[in-house]
Amino acid sequence: MKKAATALIPTMPRVGTRGGERGEITVAVHMVGGLGDNIISLTWMRELYIHAEIPLHIDFYGRLSSFSLIAAGQSFIRGCYYAALFKAAQGYDIKLRILNFVEIVSASMKKLEIQAPTLARILKQYDAHNKKLSQYYKLASKTESHNALADYDILVKRNRWDRLRAEGAFPFGTATPPSIFLEAESMAIPESVGLDERRFITLNTGVDEVVTEGVPPKSWPVANFSCLVRMLKAEFPELLFVQLGGGRSPKIPEVDIDLVGKTTLQEAAVILKQAALHIDGEGGLVHLRRALGGKSVVLFGPTPAAIFGYAENINLVSDFCSPCMWMIRDWMKGCMRGFPEAECLKRLAPETVAVAVKKHLNFQVSYIYLLTDISLYTSEARQNFEPLLDDMLQICGLEKKPISQHILGPGRICYIHASKQWEYPYAISQINAMGEKKLKIADIGGGRGALSWYLAEKGHDVTAFDINFKWDAKGDAEIEQKYVAFAKSKGFTAAFGSVFNIPAPDSSFDVVTSISVVEHIPHKYYAIQEMLRVLKPGGKLILTYDLVLTHHLNRSEGSRLEIFTPENIRLCLAKLGLKVEETYTEADVEASIACVLADNLLEGVKDCTFGALVIEKSVANR
Repeated sequence: MKKAATALIPTMPRVGTRGGERGEITVAVHMVGGLGDNIISLTWMRELYIHAEIPLHIDFYGRLSSFSLIAAGQSFIRGCYYAALFKAAQGYDIKLRILNFVEIVSASMKKLEIQAPTLARILKQYDAHNKKLSQYYKLASKTESHNALADYDILVKRNRWDRLRAEGAFPFGTATPPSIFLEAESMAIPESVGLDERRFITLNTGVDEVVTEGVPPKSWPVANFSCLVRMLKAEFPELLFVQLGGGRSPKIPEVDIDLVGKTTLQEAAVILKQAALHIDGEGGLVHLRRALGGKSVVLFGPTPAAIFGYAENINLVSDFCSPCMWMIRDWMKGCMRGFPEAECLKRLAPETVAVAVKKHLNFQVSYIYLLTDISLYTSEARQNFEPLLDDMLQICGLEKKPISQHILGPGRICYIHASKQWEYPYAISQINAMGEKKLKIADIGGGRGALSWYLAEKGHDVTAFDINFKWDAKGDAEIEQKYVAFAKSKGFTAAFGSVFNIPAPDSSFDVVTSISVVEHIPHKYYAIQEMLRVLKPGGKLILTYDLVLTHHLNRSEGSRLEIFTPENIRLCLAKLGLKVEETYTEADVEASIACVLADNLLEGVKDCTFGALVIEKSVANR
């Protein structure tokens, strides 16, 4: 991979003895290991942040190669520093080191017991857990402790994620959604390398960047990869084959696009996200692909699948030899039995892998999409929705105001922005049309908006996803923790997730809503594609948005980066396979803009109105 940009990475750690701003607890976390380890550790950090019940200022110390991915969009990470600076870092209330377990390097327990009793309890649980397994949790440099730890994991059926769990602290394990956000700027990479709207497979030779010499034993031989690609090209001539990896990865001559060492980790993640399948040895990109909601064919040799495998992947395990991970200190530098390549992986035949790949590709479900409604804001439509809005205000205990004003709940914990007095009732009307049944609903990018609360009160199973819940906090450092607790008390979930990578399996939700979100992002197609990924067949995607007639690109009115035009919507729908001749006429949009002006519904963008559409998903006939 290309190196992460270093402009945002401070070169010195926190020093001194002051606490966090506004009473925050300061935490330094040294994340040890490679990319896969860091993804698991990052997710654990997010869960600690959620369950601490007090604002945390978390600084991340780790590998430079991980910064661009790990820190992206993670509002709870305040600073990123080089790993070598961790030991000397001072002034933190808590210092943690994470690899195979959560090591409490130091903690101001007296202060925590007074100011953060829940966090103090969590740390005590981890301390007790570590003492219980102290014979396995020795210094990371001791190879025998690693090997014994693997034996223990297999015996008690504990995988790599379960290692970071301490019973009674907070829920954590393989079922915990990973915390990887994709940056909008990186979403341009598929088009720039010729992969936009193409079906492709990604490959990586399994070389870990943490290994700087020798022939890595987790790497499937290039000759095997070459044979596999030739077989698959004969079977699937329409597929492209794309190689990813760090600069040390040996090249596979038969690939169509060689991106080895040519992408940042963020860009590689975007490409992995779009791939039909990923093929790799066990390593960081497999963990990343899974964190992006995708499936991999994983070739296991030295590392045990029982610890590092995921049930949703196609895990192929060599029957030659046995896992040798950490039997010797230099196990990652070459085969410990002296073979020039890892014989275990070499004997995993390309034909065996090809069968698994063909089975997956031949049985992949394809979907078709139908545009079932497309609407514009009008004064008449808003008035027709008044009963739904009134019901929402009554149930949520919010004060009614003119549509030109925002409605804010007590403590700003929940709100209805001005245009959402039309957008929310529009979404509710579409949901009500599905009948009186409990629906599983995802609200994407809704912040602390009242829609999720209302739908939960109406009996639905609701999850609100956003990269953070801090918008318009007005100096309230605890607003995010308050909202997460508020959501729990009201029967819905506030979860962290990017619009480009929703942390949920395919076909998880009956309804997906996204209310006035897409005008804040470029590359809307990928966001809508991701919303449709988590939508069940037969379900509805309900999308509302700002709308202008022209000049939709790179507008800079506040946070609105790219506003839909009728033509832009049509092109976006076309990429999804929806052949829509026309979305809105110019006359209709102008009439809608006139209604916005008449209702004094101005939010900073000139000549703008509001639109909505509904897309339904179904399984294509095979």
